[in-house]
Amino acid sequence: MEGNKVWILKTLPIEQKSVVHAKLACTFFLLFIGFAISILAYTIRLSPTIEQLMWAILIPVSYSAFITTFGLMLNFSYPHFSWKNDMYIVKQSPPVLIAAFTGMAMMIVPLVLILFQILPLFVIYLALAVLLIGLAMLFYQRTCRIKFI
Repeated sequence: MEGNKVWILKTLPIEQKSVVHAKLACTFFLLFIGFAISILAYTIRLSPTIEQLMWAILIPVSYSAFITTFGLMLNFSYPHFSWKNDMYIVKQSPPVLIAAFTGMAMMIVPLVLILFQILPLFVIYLALAVLLIGLAMLFYQRTCRIKFI
């Protein structure tokens, strides 16, 4: 968040939804740079089919949307403004740790389903994308409803 300068954010004549959109846009822009380079390299080097390329785009985008909205919701839900240095808020705060471990846990179930070939890949990918995007939408709505500003 904005740390001990959050009062500046609270006094500005903007809606909280605008702040949420700005924070999400910043995160997605940073993710997009690396993602675009990765997709370009993947396409050039491996020549995927249209279906493979579709899943290579949809799954990371859905994970990114999920983790971004979940992390922002946690930051708005449990703000913490007293830290000793900036590194604490970026790497060691409880919302960051919760979001990181949740993101890792969300990868275990599809990985097990794929490794043991329990369901066809198409079903796993589709269910995963729908679940993650649905959760991202839910977290986005909840974040916009939290009264922070």
